[in-house]
Amino acid sequence: MRLGIKIDATNPEEPILYRCFNCNRSGILTNRMLKAITGAQQIKTSVDGINRSILKSSGNIKTNRYKNTRVINVKIPGLYPKDLNKAKYVFGRLGRIIDPKEHEGLKIIWSLYDFLSVNNLKSTSKMDWLLDRDYVGFLSTNNDFISFRDITDKNKFRWYKYNIFEIFDNGASFYSIPGRLELFTPEDIHIHIAEGPFDILSILYNMNDNNRTNNLYISSTDGEFYTPLLHYFEKGFVGSNIFIDVYKDNVKEGDTEYDYEKLKADLKTYVINTKNIHIYYNAYEDEKDFGVPSSKIIKEEYFL
Repeated sequence: MRLGIKIDATNPEEPILYRCFNCNRSGILTNRMLKAITGAQQIKTSVDGINRSILKSSGNIKTNRYKNTRVINVKIPGLYPKDLNKAKYVFGRLGRIIDPKEHEGLKIIWSLYDFLSVNNLKSTSKMDWLLDRDYVGFLSTNNDFISFRDITDKNKFRWYKYNIFEIFDNGASFYSIPGRLELFTPEDIHIHIAEGPFDILSILYNMNDNNRTNNLYISSTDGEFYTPLLHYFEKGFVGSNIFIDVYKDNVKEGDTEYDYEKLKADLKTYVINTKNIHIYYNAYEDEKDFGVPSSKIIKEEYFL
């Protein structure tokens, strides 16, 4: 594990923070996490106590900056003619046009400036003008981050994660498409998870005919599957009728494959029967994922 810990002695209002360079998750460091990292049985100085004191003295508004656990109410602007090139890019990737009435529900951000304007937010980053011109965005589960994709493939960052409210904890910064879920239904519930927003948009439209009833579509965004799934398990989505459908990217020869064996073991507590966990890949020649038109998808199960 590669982990960075930040202690800013010049800023007494900032808690002790961490960032994992493997999964890109970040947030407030806890005693439990510190023990797991160091192997120590006891921690002489209470990290939890220090952070609790800082957050308490910082007031409610700043507390929300450090760990947001709720869905923030924001407005999502529509698609305007100036951004039709972005729509062309998205629809081209998927091989189909998405009805404009569905854009808001999919939480697609066509223009950063339009989004900031309708929500009375200020532009604070030097990157904003470039993100507005060359990128299309996907709003996170809690509406506090935007995952931007460069549509030109000419800029330094192919993907850029935009922190709207400068929240330190990015554990729920992944993109998901809301579904019509019934928590206590006896019917099967399928949680579909893939690495990127285009994957799950394609899975939704090209493979599942826009079926959202008892289906949830999640993009891991950072290539890490467990944390996004845990987010929903903690909301009560557990049991024998829960099916996890993982859609993996095809890795190049010599690249490291994601540890799906460990993922299955970690999920056993929530799924109960690991036979309900299925891993798929796109077997179409020269395609690495599912974020492509339906004519270029051959769904095959990946057996461990």
